[in-house]
Amino acid sequence: MAAARAGAGVAAGPGHASAAPAASVSTNPITAAPAGPVQQGLKEALFEALGSILSPVQEVRAAGEEQIKVLEVTEEFGVHLAELTVDPQGVLAIRQLASVILKQYVENHWCNQSEKFHTPETTERAKVAIRELLPSGLQESISKVRSSVAYAISAIAHWDWPEAWPELFRLLMEMLISGDVNAVHGAMRVLTGTNNEPSHQISRSRSLCLSVCLSLSLSRSLSLSRSLSLSRSLSLSRS
Repeated sequence: MAAARAGAGVAAGPGHASAAPAASVSTNPITAAPAGPVQQGLKEALFEALGSILSPVQEVRAAGEEQIKVLEVTEEFGVHLAELTVDPQGVLAIRQLASVILKQYVENHWCNQSEKFHTPETTERAKVAIRELLPSGLQESISKVRSSVAYAISAIAHWDWPEAWPELFRLLMEMLISGDVNAVHGAMRVLTGTNNEPSHQISRSRSLCLSVCLSLSLSRSLSLSRSLSLSRSLSLSRS
């Protein structure tokens, strides 16, 4: 994964300029999930690697990029990226960088049928965890983070909706009618996030978009119909 490209355009926050290269981590492929303490160690190593990529020191940055390549083949890599991305208490620069790398991760590892696929493929357990984490990011107040999350969800929906992620439709509908400006924008970005993709790659995403739009239209039509019926009933009762 091109961590250098991901880091470009994300401003380094205070405290990251002297970030040290992340500690060495096992390069075993994602054949089994690490134990709890090991998972926490991997998350800390990922945080350090992201901080190193944000450093203005070229050597530190290069070390961070190499560490990302090592961590990328672990089962929890995508899960920890999602956790860092949606953490409202997290460092903004880290969250933004994590969200960009998460987009790349989904493109490259989510499904072995993708034209951009690189081994290893994301495990089912990791996919479940990521699908549970990401929707909260659609309500994020930081637009760059919210947009990156929306793009990742849209990319996942292409492969997983509706079979593996049937609740996504309900989640998007709830956000669109929630009245929360951030949630509405996030949901809309999911539905429009694949407009620049080749048409043969987004049939499911388009289907999801059409389904949500149709449901909203029907919901509004029913609401209008009920309002008219109630108005007529009140008029008849008064006459």
